[in-house]
Amino acid sequence: MKNAVIAKKTAQNLKIDGETFELLLARQRGALLYANVDRSKYLRIGESARIAKELKFHKQILAFGFPVAQILGEGKNGGFIYWIEESLGKEHFGDRFFRETKEDGRILDDSFRAFLQIVKQAHDAQERILETKPIDSVALAKGVGFEDILLELPEEGDKLHLIWEKILADLQGYPFCVTHGDFLPNNILEHGVIDFGDHFYGPAGYDIINAITVAWWFPKEDGFEYRRRWSFTDQQIEEYFNLVSTYKENKREWNILQKFDSLFFMRATWWAVRNHPAPKLQAWRYERYRILINRLSKGESLLDYWREHKDD
Repeated sequence: MKNAVIAKKTAQNLKIDGETFELLLARQRGALLYANVDRSKYLRIGESARIAKELKFHKQILAFGFPVAQILGEGKNGGFIYWIEESLGKEHFGDRFFRETKEDGRILDDSFRAFLQIVKQAHDAQERILETKPIDSVALAKGVGFEDILLELPEEGDKLHLIWEKILADLQGYPFCVTHGDFLPNNILEHGVIDFGDHFYGPAGYDIINAITVAWWFPKEDGFEYRRRWSFTDQQIEEYFNLVSTYKENKREWNILQKFDSLFFMRATWWAVRNHPAPKLQAWRYERYRILINRLSKGESLLDYWREHKDD
């Protein structure tokens, strides 16, 4: 509803600082996104409180060293707050990987390494702001969708509560940081990361695990609302973990593969929930998710299972 109100009050084209911006889309959280003619700049505009909060957060993560867009200008227009940011590229890695898979049968190593360098920059920024403190289990459950999965799969409630308690115990003494929340190739471009709309304070490695395992949550077969468009090779996966699997803070060190089961299951929960607009995919993901529930309930490794079945 907020988007509709803003759209009515905001023109299809805006002229700011002598440059014309064209409306691209109304984002989920009450902001509008514009771009200039050559797509070298983007304009975000919306209600004052919302945009001011987003702008403050953007400046914070920019200061931390996250690979996000530089801010080129900010101000007010028609009662709304806006800011202008640089473009990070014209093609996200999801599309680039798909194009190369169609043309060459695989993700090219140069593209993979360009992607990995952005992942490394995000990893390093998170490493600078690691904190080890008591877990806010309510905020964490909300961030990964645990509350929603209990509503969607009530028959799994007993097992899920036991798994959740094990995860919380596993993460005691483990560092947390600003987490993107939807860190995957579709939100990563040649020069940085976009769309922190799902960010929350989460465990280190939550983003990193997702970016390399994302393809597993899309079916290879036709007949679904969405399907897998590319996959990483074994060599690329090994190179990925060799570069970004470790977080360090002073003299302490954590390897995310040692927490893979907890991190992967939390991300699995996020993938399993809120798929009602795509019922075929929803049923398919529920089936995958139940496999993980049963394995964890029996104390079996998710890392071993994913490595064995990542191409299924």
